[in-house]
Amino acid sequence: MEIDRKRIAEFCRRWKIAEFSLFGSALREDFETQSDVDVLVGFEADIPGLSVGHAGRKNKGGCTPVG
Repeated sequence: MEIDRKRIAEFCRRWKIAEFSLFGSALREDFETQSDVDVLVGFEADIPGLSVGHAGRKNKGGCTPVG
């Protein structure tokens, strides 16, 4: 999988992500079109209106705007 670091950096700035990590098959030779992409993010401190819940697959849980 080709990783567009510039696009990821822009995404992180937009959503106030301080740390963005890929792991799992996305970084290995066995990554396929049907593989999931494992991502770990750390947000900047004190983001108004952001509630961080339990992470899950396929956008279950994770970050939810409040209000």
